[in-house]
Amino acid sequence: DQPSFMTSEIWQTLARKIANYALRHQLQSIGVNLHGGEPLLFGKKQTELLLHDFYSILGSEGINVSYGLQTNGTLLDQEWIDIFHRFSVRIGISIDGNQATHDRNRKYPSGQGSYVAVRKAIDLCLSTEQNREVFSGILAVINIESNPVSTLHDFLNMGVKNVDFLLPDS
Repeated sequence: DQPSFMTSEIWQTLARKIANYALRHQLQSIGVNLHGGEPLLFGKKQTELLLHDFYSILGSEGINVSYGLQTNGTLLDQEWIDIFHRFSVRIGISIDGNQATHDRNRKYPSGQGSYVAVRKAIDLCLSTEQNREVFSGILAVINIESNPVSTLHDFLNMGVKNVDFLLPDS
């Protein structure tokens, strides 16, 4: 696991602030999503501790919470999926289409595209009933140079049932 600059004190404070906000506004349920950058870089042990603390703090207040995580999937393995299953965290994986479309913008620092690793993660998420329980689907940034029908068929051929299409930032 990676060293972290976020301490348990910080995320426990955050969980308490979220709980206070939900209670103050009488929210019956909330969503907590780990997103932005690559949340799996936080590490398995740290993520387990964070989820445990969020469950404890928000659960003690009777707040119904749905948990989600958006990842590029390149670090996803069965151990991660088992953690997410234990904590009922739904996983979304970012992929933008077929290999050529995806690798155009989603590259490792070496310049190599990440499509093969991302597809491996999606296949892992679809490989068992337990894994499918935590897999929420994919997030795809629309590439206006790609054929949208072909892109949708690529996703359907992967076995993906839920796709969230996003407009490009620029």
